[in-house]
Amino acid sequence: MKVGIIIITTGQYKQFAQPLIKSIDEYFLTGHDKTIFLFTDEQQELKSCSTIKQIIIPSFKFPEVTLRRYWMITSSAELMKECTHLFYLDADSLVVSVVGDEILVDGLLATSHPGYHVSKLWGDSNNPETSTSFLPTELRKQYVCGGFQGGESKLYLDVAELLTINIITDINNVVQAEWHDETFWNYAVHHTTNVTILDPSYMMPQQTHLRKLWGIDNFAPKILALEKNHNEIRQ
Repeated sequence: MKVGIIIITTGQYKQFAQPLIKSIDEYFLTGHDKTIFLFTDEQQELKSCSTIKQIIIPSFKFPEVTLRRYWMITSSAELMKECTHLFYLDADSLVVSVVGDEILVDGLLATSHPGYHVSKLWGDSNNPETSTSFLPTELRKQYVCGGFQGGESKLYLDVAELLTINIITDINNVVQAEWHDETFWNYAVHHTTNVTILDPSYMMPQQTHLRKLWGIDNFAPKILALEKNHNEIRQ
């Protein structure tokens, strides 16, 4: 398989790029032809046994940078069209155990949100009804996180294009989804027929007390969401 891994690192998030890439080399779909599509606001000196294609973007701030995620992917779709599968990973994550062929699914791939996996609550229950990402209560089946996602490349790129249009519509209507791109991703997941949802081990919080609080400490982490000060790093 020829797989693509999408990472976005601007501002202070660039510090996470090399450790994440090193962990991808070591644990993520080893034995497959991997290309890392790195969206960044300046060229970086990086080492990897995978192919790295750096795509220079403006230094977007939060939440604009995360809302533009699907726009970036759609704008670079031509670079990714040869991949059989595409995966997005948050820059501030780390692969810590083998992630293998189980993620090479037909359709879309999503990850159960660790904070809502056990409680079955919905992560954006206050999302405005005027948003194109709004889901009525009867469609709120399982809330997924935005940090690790993907699937078959053609379908994933089609979804990215749809969400780009929806996000631009919200911006033009002066509406903001409660959890930005994650809210839109949940909309896509719950409007797609063929979706595989992984358990929280594929995006586990680094903080062990959160795993215990959320009742997911029985899962052995495969990918960690690293602990950080959001306010400082998003400046």
